[in-house]
Amino acid sequence: MLESLEKVESVYKAAGQAQVFRFLDGLDTRSREKLLKDASGIDLPELEELVKSLLNEETADFDQFKNLQPAPYVSHPKNGGDPALWKGAIVLGEDALRSGRVAAFTVAGGQGTRLGYDGPKGTFPVAPVSGNTLFQIFAEKLRASEIRYKTSIPWYIMTSAINHDATIVAFKNADYFGLKKEQIMFFAQGRMPAVDFAGRILLENQDTIAMSPDGHGGSLRALVRSGATADMRRRGVDTISYFQVDNPLVQVIDPAFIGFHLKSQSEMSSKMIPKAYPGEKVGHFCIQNDRMCVVEYSDM
Repeated sequence: MLESLEKVESVYKAAGQAQVFRFLDGLDTRSREKLLKDASGIDLPELEELVKSLLNEETADFDQFKNLQPAPYVSHPKNGGDPALWKGAIVLGEDALRSGRVAAFTVAGGQGTRLGYDGPKGTFPVAPVSGNTLFQIFAEKLRASEIRYKTSIPWYIMTSAINHDATIVAFKNADYFGLKKEQIMFFAQGRMPAVDFAGRILLENQDTIAMSPDGHGGSLRALVRSGATADMRRRGVDTISYFQVDNPLVQVIDPAFIGFHLKSQSEMSSKMIPKAYPGEKVGHFCIQNDRMCVVEYSDM
């Protein structure tokens, strides 16, 4: 362990992050092992790039939102869209479902704190009459699609360090809400170190690096690191229906949406609704230099 610790410490010193080990001499063996485990899990080159692009004013691109254009979209038939186009998309999506090519993916790392609820957000009883939880609502929608299309839909659920075990227990206690245990895979999202405005990694205490969830973008990396994408390949899945845990109204499996996604051969597709008024606090789908991008209202 000592040799590994000295090696990692030298890497951190070379990266200008020596402060992480400033309390090392006063730590016992157990605390040193804990600090080594934390430090070994951090991608320092990636962190350096993030610091340069997000914190360094000299390298920040203040013209990054020039030449923005509205992104193309397909309207729903109720709003002037082509019914024949939608019918074709539905057929294509239903074929993919019947072939077992579609999986569901839910990001569910949050707690119900802002709801005044102590537990994983997915276990919050959101239905006003039945009292069903968010997880149960999603599970019932998935099961309905399985019955309708005579298929099995694997469900990948990304938790967090603070609710992973509690989420698994909730599913076990509910007998997996009528789904099969083997079709559900749980994995925790990744974390990134907290830094100060100079980009220096912060400590939570003398033997613990301060870590924060790596956000929705980190879900893609977590899918790979957890083995979820390998499991999808084994099952023959090539399309993922992604949704967040705090939206009980979401259509978790939408044949039309899946069909449009497949027809366009898109890497990623998204639904959207028009802004109610220019200053509404929602993100913007845009085209910039022939590339699709999302600009948050806070950046705009």
